[in-house]
Parts: sequence; C-alpha cells; structure tokens
Amino acid sequence: NCKMKRPVWLFSMDSERFSAAPMTTGGLKSCFQQYGETAADTEISLVHFIVREEIDPWFTENWLKDCLPTVREALAAGIQPVVGFSVYTWNAAEFIDLIRRIRQSCPEIWIILGGPHVQQVEDYLLVDPIDAVVMGEGEFTFVEWLDTAHLKSWRDIQGLAFVEDGKIVKNASRPRTLDLSVFPSALDVIPLT
Repeated sequence: NCKMKRPVWLFSMDSERFSAAPMTTGGLKSCFQQYGETAADTEISLVHFIVREEIDPWFTENWLKDCLPTVREALAAGIQPVVGFSVYTWNAAEFIDLIRRIRQSCPEIWIILGGPHVQQVEDYLLVDPIDAVVMGEGEFTFVEWLDTAHLKSWRDIQGLAFVEDGKIVKNASRPRTLDLSVFPSALDVIPLT
C-alpha cells in the first residue's frame, strides 16, 4: 500500500541568545505519534531555524522546490496538508511573514499557531491568514485538531480558537495536564546531531 501520508510541517526558531533543540515542536510530534488516531497516515516534519536569516533561503530552496509539490500532490489526492508554528515574541514577526508567503503559495493549506505569543487570538485570527490557534497547553489540543477531518468538528476541541463564518470561535479552555508522565519525550523524534 503506497497511499500518500498527510504532510505536516511544524516550525520553530531559536531566540538570538539561546540555541536549543526544537523541544516544543518535537513534543507535539512525539505526542501525536503516540496518541494520534491518524498518526500512521501522517508524516510530520520538524523545521527549526537557528537564526532568522535561514528563513528566506529555506522558503526558496525547500518550500517552493520540495514541500509545495508535496502539498499539491496531497490536495490532489484529497489529503489536507498542514503547517504549524510555535510562536514566541522573538519569532512572531518572522513567522507571520513566512505564514503569509506559505498561504500565498498555497491558499488551501491549513495553518495553526500555538505558543505564548499568540494567546490573544484576536490579534491573529481574522488579521493574518491563520486557520486556528491553540490556547494554552498545546499537545492534546493539537492531537485532536490534527485528527479531525473538517472545520465542523473543531467546535468540540478544548483549547482551540478558529474562524467560522467570518467570526472568531473560542472553545472552552483545556484543563492543564497534571500528570506529566503522559507526555512522551520530544527527544524520541528530534535528531540530535
């Protein structure tokens, strides 16, 4: 069976003062691989920028030449491609610019944001080309969102905000996870080179 897997890219970027492995997006990927109902049919790629100067060359060399043809192939096969961004104060401007470029290159792609900088969802939804924002702790909200096939089922996902019929919908918040042992390690999916 050579059915195409749904392509998902998760983006993160270091701050100028601190370099680290992409633990936030790695945590999302490992959690989805463990709990996601559609994990076997999904291919999550982690894209981590060390400095902002890496974004433009990546967009030209990787996104336009390699990723975008995969996105179009997925759409043609009836599979919904996704990009997600881990947004902090130090990368918000660069990521909003990249999101606009990705949306211009492919209007049909789903775009989701999470992280500390996007908790005021009104600053992003309806303003920028974003489909959904994770409010608060993101791992299980992301798993449920990625497992849903259609906007209509997004209303049932705690901790999610999105736009429907030109209005912002903010679902009930998700209770914080108190038993941290339920989270698989991000290091299971991050190549440490």
